[in-house]
Amino acid sequence: MFPRRRTDQVYATLQQVQRRISEQGGLPTSVSTPAGMSAPAGRTPASGNLTPGPQPAIRAGPQIPPRDGLPPPPPMLPSGVGAHQRYSVVMSGTLASLLLVCWIASLGAAVLITKQVVKSNPVVSSDQAPRAPLAAAAPATQPKWKLIVLAEMRATPEARSKLAKERDGLNEAMRRNSAKGWQPWFEVEEGVNGSVQLIFAPQGVDKVQWAEFTTLLLRRYAGASWVEIR
Repeated sequence: MFPRRRTDQVYATLQQVQRRISEQGGLPTSVSTPAGMSAPAGRTPASGNLTPGPQPAIRAGPQIPPRDGLPPPPPMLPSGVGAHQRYSVVMSGTLASLLLVCWIASLGAAVLITKQVVKSNPVVSSDQAPRAPLAAAAPATQPKWKLIVLAEMRATPEARSKLAKERDGLNEAMRRNSAKGWQPWFEVEEGVNGSVQLIFAPQGVDKVQWAEFTTLLLRRYAGASWVEIR
């Protein structure tokens, strides 16, 4: 006796061979059991078909929506029309002419409005262009100086008389040399702390312009010095 599994395999092989012969010759597909062998349990030897066993579980696949639920396909473009021309605006010749006329009319209206505005607000010519008044240049403030020729600590009558005598002599010399631009500007005035002074140009002058005169004056009055007027 063959083992159970071996017997099933042999029986199945015989059934396949018999079925192929029957399909080719048109004979019935029944298979007889060989001598000494019994048909395996769960099968029908007379029918020649295998008894179906337990079927595997079948999972549901993706559901395909019906044709009616799909969005409509895009319309077919005519031949010669590119995809970039799908959404272009097609205008008739009449509409294009009307738009052109409107555009020309708008240009004419703009020109007329511009002329009216120019007439109401005439532009001043370049020759008559208003100019901002120039601020008068402030004269440079130059420091003024006075020359202290002699000074007496006390304003006594003797001191005043001495300085007055010097003043008169110097002014006379200045008048004799007026051709040089010298001026008789020597004066006697009160100083600080009760002093009295012999001054040249008490109104103040530019000491640079009087540099040559100062040099000559210093030969006689070595203590003379310029003082800035504040």
